[in-house]
Amino acid sequence: MDNTIFKKLKAKPGMTAALLYAPTEYPLYEGFSTVKEGKDDFVHLFVASKAEFEERFADATDAVTDDGLLWVSYPKSKGRQKYDINRDILWNLVLPLGWHPVSQVSLDEHWSAVRLKRNEPDVVYERPSNVKSAEPKVDSDVSEVGVYINGFSDDVKDRLHTIRNIVKEIAPDVTERICMRIPTFDLDGKWFVHYAGFKKHIGFYSQPDAIVAFGDKLKGYKTSKGAVQFPLNKPLPVELIREIISYRLRVQEG
Repeated sequence: MDNTIFKKLKAKPGMTAALLYAPTEYPLYEGFSTVKEGKDDFVHLFVASKAEFEERFADATDAVTDDGLLWVSYPKSKGRQKYDINRDILWNLVLPLGWHPVSQVSLDEHWSAVRLKRNEPDVVYERPSNVKSAEPKVDSDVSEVGVYINGFSDDVKDRLHTIRNIVKEIAPDVTERICMRIPTFDLDGKWFVHYAGFKKHIGFYSQPDAIVAFGDKLKGYKTSKGAVQFPLNKPLPVELIREIISYRLRVQEG
């Protein structure tokens, strides 16, 4: 890995940068500004597994400016050395979190990097046809929300059912579907909320304005633009979820 990577990564002199969990061989770019005020123009996150991505991605999205460059690097699988994260899996991971890949580059023989951009409101992003689903098939009937939920342990399953029931109770006119491989509610033909189960948390995905509106109450939880993680080692904040859903309903109905 040498300084030529910064041309690939579109880094420009004067940018502020956050290099998160970068390997020791990551080169120094002298063009980066050492004067920082708030978030960074260039954020480069390194992960070696899905678990690391889930733990670290919120740190990266919190660090980057609205129009900044966000890159996520992952190791290249070679021979018998296989990793559980790659370009295809990243598509599955970032879409429900409010981001989508726009380009990919090779840094060196060990690392690849994918550039991400924030999803636009009311735009449905789908994986390109040349990007395969790298996730194992849980069930041939993956379009059914019930099948998705029942594929989890009882603890996760109960929490997913709770969120599902809250949404249906507060917004009875919603319709259900699986979008980007996770449960999704639509209202009047427009996306309303997503939710999903993970190894250590429940993901809840709303519009960014809801995260801002409930910022004080969401302190203590990992959040990013439009998303919040409810860890499994804490009780599910049922009343807070009700408030967020009610808020989203008022906003969406105008």
